[in-house]
Amino acid sequence: MISQAIITRNDKVLMVRQFVERGDMVWNYPGGGIEEGETPESACIREVQEETGYVTKIVKLLLYSNGKYTFEAEIVGGDLRIGQV
Repeated sequence: MISQAIITRNDKVLMVRQFVERGDMVWNYPGGGIEEGETPESACIREVQEETGYVTKIVKLLLYSNGKYTFEAEIVGGDLRIGQV
């Protein structure tokens, strides 16, 4: 199961650059796998912080489909890290 966040600020959408198994580079919303014992919300908050450096809070669930949770979230702290991971 996957949990991801759509985060907007100043009419911009936060995306992360990732390399997929086949070697291609893709842009995705920040997020990732839900670990055992995590809620989709806590997994989303953890993944966003790991991938971007931002601390977020969940605003609402936008969509659940095929094992993927998509939340609206907002930045409440942290600093953007570029080029990490």
